[in-house]
Formats: sequence, structure tokens, C-alpha cells
Amino acid sequence: MLISDSDLTYFAEALLRANGCAADEASAVASHLVGANLVGHDSHGVGMLPLYLSSVRRGGLFANRVPRLVSDFGAVLVYDGERGFGQPAVRTVLDIGMQRARQYGVSLVGLRNAGHVGRVGAHGEHAAAAGFAALMLVNAFGRPPSVAPHGGAQARISSNPFCFAYPAIDGLAPLVLDAATAGMAIGKARVAQANGEQLAPGMLLDDQGEPTTDPAYALQEPLGALLPFGLHKGSGLGLFCDLLAGALLGGHTAQPGNGNQQWMAAANNVFAVLIDPNRLADPGGAQDEARALIDYFRSARPIDPAHPVMVPGEIEARTRGERLASGIRIDPLTWRQLVKEARRADVGVPEPAAHPV
Repeated sequence: MLISDSDLTYFAEALLRANGCAADEASAVASHLVGANLVGHDSHGVGMLPLYLSSVRRGGLFANRVPRLVSDFGAVLVYDGERGFGQPAVRTVLDIGMQRARQYGVSLVGLRNAGHVGRVGAHGEHAAAAGFAALMLVNAFGRPPSVAPHGGAQARISSNPFCFAYPAIDGLAPLVLDAATAGMAIGKARVAQANGEQLAPGMLLDDQGEPTTDPAYALQEPLGALLPFGLHKGSGLGLFCDLLAGALLGGHTAQPGNGNQQWMAAANNVFAVLIDPNRLADPGGAQDEARALIDYFRSARPIDPAHPVMVPGEIEARTRGERLASGIRIDPLTWRQLVKEARRADVGVPEPAAHPV
């Protein structure tokens, strides 16, 4: 089915409010989820909402929690998310971090013990839109690990994402690279399963450590393991996400002593470095050099003429324009889950923009 972004946002907000979220928190979370759908990352869209609400009911996630300051050393700050919704918590600490970066030229902000922070690229876009370069590393805990280390046949970490963001270059939108350190985010398996699709080969092992394309092995017992991207490279980067965003900040990692099923939903720690570009080089010269590099990068002859070379963030911007015009496609399983939540909370269900296809 298709539904407009405005109707879907209103619906998601209503479900969140009915489950205890204040209006501003409901708006922040709903807008973030629908925003992920709009840019084509349905794995981090409203399909996450039933998981969030289930975790609220079970006491693993709490509405209306405000990040608590743990330490403040000027350019270095650490906050505790108090097991609240991750999307507004990240926005809060990033805004403070950007204020400090304006003051000191750079800041390091850590957020630990937060609920799922959603699509990390959206947070990178927020920083870049404010004129900052950013590096973010995220680790996950609260559920069993999902990714095998290189050479391993059992999961030991999660699909810990990283994000690089670069502010707008003259004539170009900000550049944002957001990627899981697994070959795919686990939410992509959920989307594939909901659509009755198999995964690409080389992404997943079954519970016996054998290659499989069945997304069920990423989502339910007996669990298998996703594989890291780039062999040892993704594996090592995923481990460092756990070390820097988890252990270094005083937060949990994927190791089993933390009780990885205690939250009944994924939780995150975030390690973010924010940089004021004006403190590093002449702004005009840096812009000219970056623009020349991007032009050169994109000038490579494409393998397929129908698909020219793109820079990070370009496909998301294009998809957003298309989905704003046509509506957001919701798979039948996700829609049934959302309708079930609506009936549970006595929330009205919006009419689709088109018949199911």
C-alpha cells in the first residue's frame, strides 16, 4: 500500500502519544522514522515502531527521558540516555556538542545507555546542515549479537554503524556516508522477510555456520549470523565501534556479561566528534579543493551509462523527492503490525493513498 508522509507521520505520532510519549517526543521520533522511509531506508522506518512500543510495555524503553550529563570537560561531554528514546536524545547531545565545537573548534560528545537511535545518517545530516563535519560511531546492545567476526561462524557483535558527514560544498548538498559494518543492517533482513524476499548471497550464515539467503536466520531462533562487509576490514571496524562507543564511554558492549537480552530491543551508545571547519583551513580554499575533488570523483566513466557515479547522500536525496511525490510504500506485514498497535491503543488508522500493489 501507499501512504503519504504526512498521514504516516500523524499516525506514528498518535501511536507514540498513546503509549506515553509527550507531544514533542512523539513528533521527534515519528518524524525521524518517516524520514528514514522517505529516503529509502525502510529498515529504519516505521517498521521499527512496533518493536519500540513492545519494549515500552515490557519496561525496556522509557518515554520522556531526558539525557543526563555524566561528565563535562569543556570540549568533551558524556551523557546517559536513561534508557529513553534514542532519536531525540542524540539530537539533544549533538546540539550541545555543536555549541562546544563553535567555542573550541572541536568537541567529542558521548551518549550511552540510549534506546535505538534510528538512522544514524539523519544525525549526520543534522550536523552537516549546521555547518559541521562529523564522525559518529555507534554500537548496539540489549539484544543478542547479530554479526560474526571475520573467520567466525557465530555472532559476536552487532551491525555497528558509522557515519561521516561533511558540510555543504558550494553548489552541492552536504555529503553523508552512513553504513553498517555488517554487509547489511539487520533491519534490511526484516524488510526482506516482510516482502517474502531472499537475501543476496554472502550476507548471512545459518545456525550451523553455513551460508544461507533466508532472512529468518537473522531475526528469529535458531539464529545465524550476518557477515561483516569487506572481510577483516568491516569486522575490525565493527569491533572498534563497540570499543569506542561502548567501553570507552562507560557503556555496554556486546559481550554477554551485560545480559544482552535484558532490554527486549536494541539499544545504542554513540561516540561523536564534531568539527568546525573554519578552525582548520581558509574556508574559501577548502571549499574550492573539496568541490574540485567531488567533480573529479563524479567524472569517472560509469560502468553502466544509466547509473552515473554518485556521492554519499545523493541517492537518499533523490529517493526522498520521489517518495514525497508518490507516497511511501508499506509492506503488508508492517502495516498489519501498525494496525494491531492502533487497535490496542484505540488510535484511528489512516486510509491508504492507493490500493495495495
